[in-house]
Amino acid sequence: MRTLVLFLLFSAAFIANGQRAPFVRVVDTNNVVIARGRLAECSDSMVVVHQKNIDLVIDVYRIKTIKTGRSPGHYVITGTIIGIGAGMAATAIAFVSEFNKVGGTTVASGFFIGAPAGAAVGGLTSLFTRRKTYAIDGSREALAGFRQTVSSPR
Repeated sequence: MRTLVLFLLFSAAFIANGQRAPFVRVVDTNNVVIARGRLAECSDSMVVVHQKNIDLVIDVYRIKTIKTGRSPGHYVITGTIIGIGAGMAATAIAFVSEFNKVGGTTVASGFFIGAPAGAAVGGLTSLFTRRKTYAIDGSREALAGFRQTVSSPR
């Protein structure tokens, strides 16, 4: 019974996570990223991006490109941080069971093993992540095409 409940909870969590709005980066005509966040709304004349606790309304004439997904550096840094934590935990567990103490060398060895491994996993993740760049260039028709693509099921 407990397994069934856990399975249903994990299934609901994955479904809810899959229905989130896509992460976008909006680049203006000067090649500067003016917004990063979840796409809240998209119409023929504007894009609303939910960034932290505010909604940024961006007019179509300011938009050069819209990039979906996160940058490759995000995946590498996230993988590195997770790898450091996992490496430190794994070496601490291994050394505690063998020597009954945890020292600075244990933490350092976990850091030096986990950081490159996590960066490698993050780099591989960024290679296989589907990111797309939509050229808008201030065009309402291009923004309508972007809206059609984002709202259609994958």
